Amino acid sequence: MQAVWRKHVCLLFLQAWVAAIVAGCAALPSPVEQPPLLAPALLGQNLQVIQRVALDYEGQRRNLMVVWTQQAGQLSVLGLTAQGRKIFSLSYDGDTLHTERFLPVPASLSDARFMRELQWAYWPAEAVLASLVPVGWSLTVVDGRRLFTDPSGREMEYRFTTNNFPASLELTHFQGYRMNIETLSVQPLNAAIADENHAEEKRND
Repeated sequence: MQAVWRKHVCLLFLQAWVAAIVAGCAALPSPVEQPPLLAPALLGQNLQVIQRVALDYEGQRRNLMVVWTQQAGQLSVLGLTAQGRKIFSLSYDGDTLHTERFLPVPASLSDARFMRELQWAYWPAEAVLASLVPVGWSLTVVDGRRLFTDPSGREMEYRFTTNNFPASLELTHFQGYRMNIETLSVQPLNAAIADENHAEEKRND
């Protein structure tokens, strides 16, 4: 009789444990679909930009230099330490994102997210919005700001602090980090030279 009672108690405990797991899983928020990266050429110009980035997250600050180039439909981003050591390298041709990591990076500087947030800052608002709507995001542009809202209502804000292009800015993200981006130099690139260099890279692949 005692063995039967113990078996019954164990069965009740198991049922309660399974129910708790199911309820917990049901309570978890569904993953938010991320908008796709934009075609590099939608920027509308060929240029190389050097920027200083300060990332504040969980009470810590990380500083780095970023060099990004859009030429011939190819977007390349290189992250460097203040001493010039490579941190990461990204390249996107409109179809495939290639990534190299040379040093550990915070999640906020990872791969597609960093490139996406770069594009959201500087690519034309109409092109950005077109990529957001199909996955339930929205964009509001007002008074030197771009306000993005994901399908669950969380917001991230770009506040531009200069009038030049690409402008310096402050990014506040709903995931708890802030990023200050200071534009140091902008170098227009000749489209014909860019096309020739891109073709040469393809031949060497």
